[in-house]
Amino acid sequence: MSLKKQIQIAGLQILGVNIGPQDSQWGQISIFAESFAPDLVLKAFESWAKDQGARVIPYPLSEFVRVAPRMIINVSREDESPVDQAALDELCSELYLVGGPAFSGKTRDALAELVKTYSPEEIKAAYAELIAGFDDFEMRRATKVFAEGGGTAVLIAGRKRKEQLKQQQELIDRTRKVLLETAAAVRPVELEPPAELPEA
Repeated sequence: MSLKKQIQIAGLQILGVNIGPQDSQWGQISIFAESFAPDLVLKAFESWAKDQGARVIPYPLSEFVRVAPRMIINVSREDESPVDQAALDELCSELYLVGGPAFSGKTRDALAELVKTYSPEEIKAAYAELIAGFDDFEMRRATKVFAEGGGTAVLIAGRKRKEQLKQQQELIDRTRKVLLETAAAVRPVELEPPAELPEA
């Protein structure tokens, strides 16, 4: 079912209003759907509509689009899975053992965001790679550098390398398979036994 149809149904069920073509904000709704996601736009509209109570709103979309971006962002945050604080504590402890100061405050918050996208193993490997060449002075800022973009850069590069290695291995496997199939298709040439020489 299209987003337009779903919003029209929500308008009837929640507001008691048939949102027709005269409400000329469908183009803006499409932009929101492309910028965020259709399901988030629908959830935001339903949340907004429920907040209107018994108000009579002739043109719901015209009012909704004024507050839509903020509401969509709030809905998306509500949908995010909370970070496991115990697991985050464990990761901070393991990174502290690798080197540098402890992750705390803003650097811990940044680490919590990375955990939503990358595994603890990836993060530990990226941190170790980042600080490998740091001297004593640089190590004092290791967590700050990692949290303020350095970690993301290494993590992205790590995934790209992993994908390249995967593609190379797939190419090797395909090449080996073709060679084996070619070799199996070639029949060995049967040699005729040499003719017997006449007796002297």
